[in-house]
Amino acid sequence: IDWLRGARPLVGFSYWLNYQMDGANPLGYHVTNALLHTIAALLVFLIVRKILALAATHISRRRTTIVAAFCAAIFLLHPMQTEAVAYLSGRSESLSVALAFAAWACFLYRPGAGVGAQEGSIRWGTVLLVLLLFCSSVTAKEHVAVLPLVILLTDYYWNPGFSFEGARRNWRLYLTLVGAGVLVAAFLFSYLANASSVGFKLREFTWYQYLFTQCRVVFLYLRLFLLPFGQSADYAIAPSRTLFDHGAIAGMIALIAAVVAAIVWRKR
Repeated sequence: IDWLRGARPLVGFSYWLNYQMDGANPLGYHVTNALLHTIAALLVFLIVRKILALAATHISRRRTTIVAAFCAAIFLLHPMQTEAVAYLSGRSESLSVALAFAAWACFLYRPGAGVGAQEGSIRWGTVLLVLLLFCSSVTAKEHVAVLPLVILLTDYYWNPGFSFEGARRNWRLYLTLVGAGVLVAAFLFSYLANASSVGFKLREFTWYQYLFTQCRVVFLYLRLFLLPFGQSADYAIAPSRTLFDHGAIAGMIALIAAVVAAIVWRKR
């Protein structure tokens, strides 16, 4: 029971399974992390290949497969991903993402998907499978709570005429996800209100100062993706206590500009 307490019971259960097999020997834990990361990379391949097929029907299947394999290889082998395998607590990332990607892939590869205006409504079996995977992923780490929005945008963007016809056709899924989303939101609110690591309960560091700091840190993430040098297990990030500390306002403006540009140019 103790293994299942806390905000991430599925991760605790996976550690319990490792402990039953390997005790305190870290090898089994690392092998499990590597396996989860590999599964997530395979799902990246499936997701990218399907989205490419929906977005550009004139591109050959061979080319979409090559591009999808390249994207999956970046996800699998990028130096920044070492933490997901080498750092035992990184399992919350790899397990939650693998389950969320599995839910997304189930939605993309549902029977009758991707056949234009004649696309059929989603079946209850697929709805339940997506819901099960989504709820499981949230119990591994909370950041995958955005998955329903990802699925909705997928349905909206890759349907003829950029309409919500797909959402209307798949009402079973969205009605179910709304109910699940309410439960997830209540769970996250309860968790974040008592969290000690996201700015809600930190001494002398408020949630909005945490937000201002993240406006800068996201660009550190982008730099590390393109130029993965200077990695650290614990980055010493000076907090931005106001929008003008350490250039936080520049980061916020850049992020807002990126969102506006995406909206304006999306049809191109």
